[in-house]
Amino acid sequence: MIQVLVNGLVNGAILTLMAISVTIIFGVLRVPHFGLGGIFVWGAFIAYFTRITWGLNVLTAMLFSATLSAILGVVIEKIAFKRLRGASEDAMFVSAIGVLIALENGAHLIWGEQTRSIPFPLLDFVLSLPGVLYLPAMRVLILLVVGLVTLGLHFYVKKTKMGKAMRAVAQNRISSCLLGVPIDRVASYTFAFGSAMAGMAGTLVGIAFTFSYDMGTMSVLKAFVVVVLGGLGSIGGAIIGGFILGIIDSLTLTFLTSQYKYLVSFSLIILVLVLRPSGIFGQKLSRPQ
Repeated sequence: MIQVLVNGLVNGAILTLMAISVTIIFGVLRVPHFGLGGIFVWGAFIAYFTRITWGLNVLTAMLFSATLSAILGVVIEKIAFKRLRGASEDAMFVSAIGVLIALENGAHLIWGEQTRSIPFPLLDFVLSLPGVLYLPAMRVLILLVVGLVTLGLHFYVKKTKMGKAMRAVAQNRISSCLLGVPIDRVASYTFAFGSAMAGMAGTLVGIAFTFSYDMGTMSVLKAFVVVVLGGLGSIGGAIIGGFILGIIDSLTLTFLTSQYKYLVSFSLIILVLVLRPSGIFGQKLSRPQ
């Protein structure tokens, strides 16, 4: 049972990273950015090819992937979302789905459909308690990286000038504009942070498991399940929701089969929407004018 729970925490850590990226962008700008699934895919491929082609160590490849993902996120914001600020949710949704499809198909055209994994020979050793726990060190790395990223984000949002500007825009965009908050810059930083975390999540999946060009759709859908479970706009809810869903997935795989994993996950979101539409920690959000 301990092994099942630990596996759930590892999977939940990756879900948490994706869910935080979704939450930041939605919480600040009210953009349902399904395109993060495509950035998730590109992050994994960028890390893989910089590792294989340039011989970078995995941590450097991860940082490089996160940086390029952040740049890609800013470009996407300028092209696909900037002119839609204040538009209907329908327009935002259609644009986000278009970004997801374009990025996944772009990855397919560039890198093909072969399934890959990112080699990490320095972490081939295993933490093991016979009969109780089997934990490859690369999964410990996942928990460590996600913990450090989450902690860093918390301090950035709470303590820095741009972090406070992001919080102000999230609360009231019109008032923030009137007070001189640079909305374009806030939007760029928000998309950069969210996209960097999505790219990093893709890299972590590539290190611990395998990845392919089409993994983004289901990953971002599950991230939205986590966001709804935790509460729209709540980073704390995204963290807790990610670990809850990760453990639920692990229990489903262990005691049922993988065929029921998505059934259980998406049934959960229906149940949450029926019983508590705002999620565990969420508050009712209005669309910015």
